[in-house]
Amino acid sequence: MLDSNRDSVLQPVDDGAAPKQRRTSAEALLGQLRNSGYTVETFTVTSTGDYALADADWNYKDVPHLNTVHTKVRAIVATLDDDLITTVNLQKVGGIPFPLVVVNYATSERSQTYYTTMGPYILVVYTEYEALGPNRTTVTTTYNVAAAGFSRVAMPLIRRVIRGNYRTLMSEDLPMRDRRGVLRARGFSFRSDGRVRTFSETTNLRVKNVVTPSRTGTKTESFSLDTLAENGVQLVGTDDDCGLRIVEKDGELLFFPRLCEHEGASLDCAPLRQGRLSCPWHAKVITPLARVPISDGQDVQFKGFGVRIEQNVVKVKMPAGLAS
Repeated sequence: MLDSNRDSVLQPVDDGAAPKQRRTSAEALLGQLRNSGYTVETFTVTSTGDYALADADWNYKDVPHLNTVHTKVRAIVATLDDDLITTVNLQKVGGIPFPLVVVNYATSERSQTYYTTMGPYILVVYTEYEALGPNRTTVTTTYNVAAAGFSRVAMPLIRRVIRGNYRTLMSEDLPMRDRRGVLRARGFSFRSDGRVRTFSETTNLRVKNVVTPSRTGTKTESFSLDTLAENGVQLVGTDDDCGLRIVEKDGELLFFPRLCEHEGASLDCAPLRQGRLSCPWHAKVITPLARVPISDGQDVQFKGFGVRIEQNVVKVKMPAGLAS
């Protein structure tokens, strides 16, 4: 049982040492709320997928995707540290944005706690991820809604709103984790593997976190320039380091990667703006690997690829296979 006198406030201690950060657990927060006369209703949701525990940890700490991937919330970052972030979230409910101040912090290597207020309601959330195997993970999120007095009458409505918001968030977050799980199954890894990610490090879009497997051998695919003109885009190879996305612009062929080396996003459907791609996860600008004028006899080599244009046909030589 929590001691209300001890835990109701954080008492300063003058012991001559530097002040220490304190991250109160969800359980302790709820204990203090109950001691203050609040009733707490709790419900839990889970999701399981073929991705590594590290992918869940990264997804929950990844700051730049908040305003790129999520459609019903805009996050304005107020403070940012390695294990703590506070934001002003403009959360849409019924199409109307409601401002919520959200405090989110890591409480262990496999969990996070965050809380906010919604009018007379206080929401305390605890999320924990558990590895079921090297590439399979379960994420359990426990929602705690605290209310006092007459406001408790609307608790069922609040639960429905939260569940609906959770479904929307997962529909946008899970594809990111699943994509990294697919890459891992193909032999990819990430330089950040083996350590806990931090909120602050995720803001550096220049980092190339993807580690590609060693390749042996090559393969060649061909396509007609007429087909490219008809479709507007041509994909060759696979949606990783062994593939290219090709578009025509102003008499040139632009050759883009199909994999963002930052965190592993597929660029197959990334928006094309002014001859550059915008990563669908973080809006990172992706420039072409090569620009090749459309004319017979062109023969160009770049980054493990070879391109030759002959008689209206483009032949692309690309990496294939894994090292034994």
